[in-house]
Amino acid sequence: MSERRRPSVLFDLYVAWQLTGQLLELELAGADVPVEDFAFYNAIVHFEQVTPTQLAQHLGLPLSTVLFRFGKLESRGHGVRERNPRDRRSTLFRLSERGQRAFDLTKPRFMEALAMIHRHLTTDPDAIGDALADLSHAVDAALAEARDRELIARKAAS
Repeated sequence: MSERRRPSVLFDLYVAWQLTGQLLELELAGADVPVEDFAFYNAIVHFEQVTPTQLAQHLGLPLSTVLFRFGKLESRGHGVRERNPRDRRSTLFRLSERGQRAFDLTKPRFMEALAMIHRHLTTDPDAIGDALADLSHAVDAALAEARDRELIARKAAS
């Protein structure tokens, strides 16, 4: 019997993302930090205080999405928006004490899910991380190329 070929690295990434979502839904069920926001909280904790633009770049999200999602954190009482003392025109995001507590209570559940994944890996996690970082950079470059092509096409059409 011949081995089936995988359609593409993007297909593999899609499947892994779907399965990851299912695992995290199970492991983080009932937590004060929603699964879809865990990486968001984690990034804010990483920076302690972060501008919306820095957060958008770090997470690969549009600025409008970052602003919307941070608004959800604020409505939960988990986020604080402050004026940036270095640049009074910009804003800094941080977690409130309540948000930090929620993150701290949720993180061990996330870490258990990660440990379960690591137990089943046949490839070194650092090698996978390096490959995913390389993929992220390649996708970012392709996105910039596609946006440039779109801009050129719009200019040519006008």
